[in-house]
Amino acid sequence: MSESFNQTGWIFFFSIYVQALGCGACQPCNTAFGADQFDEDDPKEVIQKSKYFSWLYLCSSAGALVGNSVIVYLVEHQGYKLGFSISTAALGLSLLLYIAGIPLYRFEKLGDNPFTRVFQVPIAAIRKYHVQVPQDVSLLYQAEEKQNRVLPHTSQFRSESLYLKLELSSYTKHLHYLYLI
Repeated sequence: MSESFNQTGWIFFFSIYVQALGCGACQPCNTAFGADQFDEDDPKEVIQKSKYFSWLYLCSSAGALVGNSVIVYLVEHQGYKLGFSISTAALGLSLLLYIAGIPLYRFEKLGDNPFTRVFQVPIAAIRKYHVQVPQDVSLLYQAEEKQNRVLPHTSQFRSESLYLKLELSSYTKHLHYLYLI
């Protein structure tokens, strides 16, 4: 192996890892950060949030299209200097716009550790495995805050609802039940 190959290989793999870090860490966070800028309780902002995601995906797709067609064409016909200059200028412009908007952003206050809430669910399920679920849903615990975000209680996962309807004969059209558990 020559020394130039080792240096070129190091630069290549470093650039691939930096790109993976940018796509895997920054891009999803920017999407979520943009969604946090809208109040879900305000009907006008719900419409604006929908428009935000439409524009976000349109611009992301247009950027990928331009990057994979126009920039490649310019690199092949005009040289790397012009292609990388345009890409760098576009990145610099987007960074300036991002920084200019900082005073207008809504910042969410940090809450508890998310892993605590994630581990609470399986631990509570294990502890309450043998507890009988009441038939009357009004006896179940229900959080009172932000009622529009609370999922309604269902009997989807009760053992009584785990029956499968099977048609045994196409002539009689009778339904029979097969108990799954």
